[in-house]
Amino acid sequence: MSLIKWRDSFATGVERFDSDHRRIVEMIAELYTGITGGADKKKIERTITELISYTKYHFTNEEEHMRLHDFPKRAEHRIEHEDFKLKLAEMQKKLEQGDREVPRQLYTLLRDWFSHHIMEVDRQYGSFFLEKGVR
Repeated sequence: MSLIKWRDSFATGVERFDSDHRRIVEMIAELYTGITGGADKKKIERTITELISYTKYHFTNEEEHMRLHDFPKRAEHRIEHEDFKLKLAEMQKKLEQGDREVPRQLYTLLRDWFSHHIMEVDRQYGSFFLEKGVR
């Protein structure tokens, strides 16, 4: 397991989304620190709950701007978000059922998905939104 850190290559150029992305990376790193540092179960669960909630908030925000500005790949982007939210819900259910492996599995899922999603999917909207005046 390796720690995720914000990299300039994650930037889309749209500050409102990049600031959300930076916060998500910080929260994923907090989860990593909690897992590897031996934080108590309640702290790890609280971090996971906050992370899932913030991720959903961010997805809603992105999708609303895509709708407002008629982003051409909005439907595909939304499907990626919906699929990921289903995975998060499955992991949260397992966590509630007491599965001790969930924090590590969730960390790996978040780190890998986030890196892919930002680099491959979100970066597609950067220039589009900048042209529309979204900062």
